[in-house]
Amino acid sequence: MRRLLGGWTVFLSAFCFYLSTVVIRWSQSEVTIAPSYFVFARFLLGFLVVCGAMLYRRQPPRPHNYHLLLGRTLFNCVAVYCFYTAVELTTVAQANILNMTYPIFVALIAWTLLRHRYDPVAMLLVAAAFAGIWLILAPAEFGMELVGFWGLASGIAAAVAMTYLNVSRQYHDTNSILFFTGLSTI
Repeated sequence: MRRLLGGWTVFLSAFCFYLSTVVIRWSQSEVTIAPSYFVFARFLLGFLVVCGAMLYRRQPPRPHNYHLLLGRTLFNCVAVYCFYTAVELTTVAQANILNMTYPIFVALIAWTLLRHRYDPVAMLLVAAAFAGIWLILAPAEFGMELVGFWGLASGIAAAVAMTYLNVSRQYHDTNSILFFTGLSTI
């Protein structure tokens, strides 16, 4: 039952994330709201939910390695800001596709900084993915659309944030990580 509940919460989280892109796009036709306000609202809501859950469980945050929490927080904020800016300046589809390039950059970070073993098949897939990124950024005439780099910057920053999260999970519980990520709104 817990596994099913966990799967549904991940699905709901992804759905709400993509729904937020549609809301940003719809809001542009009615009012002009800067992406930084969406970032603030997203992290503030998350912070309040995490604080409520921690109060309910009577579980305070237990930080150990502040540099890991700070790295995760900063790069996650940059990733979300770049993503919302990409949604504002490009299409929702392009912003989402370029944001979803983060696994490619996670692999590159793992191979270079974390010294994980190279996998020839994975390297071939990463090269093919980079060709796909190029086609998204420079469709048809192979000209460069600079606004697309907001989405790519989101993917790169998200990859660094995911790497920090992976290392941070070895030292911190989930609520402590989410608390400090949400604390960045204040």
